[in-house]
Amino acid sequence: MELTTNLSNADIAFGEAQMDQMIKDRPEFARYVSKHDDVWQFCVRAFAGAAIGEHIIWNNSLPENERYLADHLGPYDGHPGYIQIRKNVASGDRPGRPLTCEELWSCAVFELENIRSHRAFLALYYRALDGKLSREEWIRGCSRLEYEALKRTRNDWVKLWLPLVAARHIRASGYHWGANVPETYEAWISRYWDPNSYPWDVFGDYFDKEMAPFVKYSVARRVGR
Repeated sequence: MELTTNLSNADIAFGEAQMDQMIKDRPEFARYVSKHDDVWQFCVRAFAGAAIGEHIIWNNSLPENERYLADHLGPYDGHPGYIQIRKNVASGDRPGRPLTCEELWSCAVFELENIRSHRAFLALYYRALDGKLSREEWIRGCSRLEYEALKRTRNDWVKLWLPLVAARHIRASGYHWGANVPETYEAWISRYWDPNSYPWDVFGDYFDKEMAPFVKYSVARRVGR
């Protein structure tokens, strides 16, 4: 996603309005980042349409899964895509801890990178519904898309975040931005082994609750033909 993407003035105004509301809902965003900074403008333009070719909205509601700090939903059935980010940590060792400025920005950038894969996600979704992907293939396909988004976020950290914090003499943590993400999906996914955690708790749970009944119907209908 390049900052030079061609957008109309109306698009930019829409993106700025989303940013204004996000800052209003999560004031910590603005602790040491201003609208003149590249990372701010990156998000403005992503909301405006640079990420997926159409508007994305800021959603002030909280992600359903308490383990995760942020989430997104791609555009679907005429509804615009959105991102959402917690204000406070909901689980773990310090539940209730406010997210730091850097955590908030890393979440925003990651979800805006993540939502770029919505068309690929839909392709996986319909293949799975048609019985052409197993549950495990679905999980691996979706997690691979998130891995690619994490690598793009790592690049954004280098281009957008490190120059900002260096200029303001602020300590930064690459951990929030995927700085240590392995170079291959296989090496990255091998870090996850608990079937009650990522990626099974996200994509496996969704498959079981939202997709499996329709997959069975689709397969049965094809067999019946």
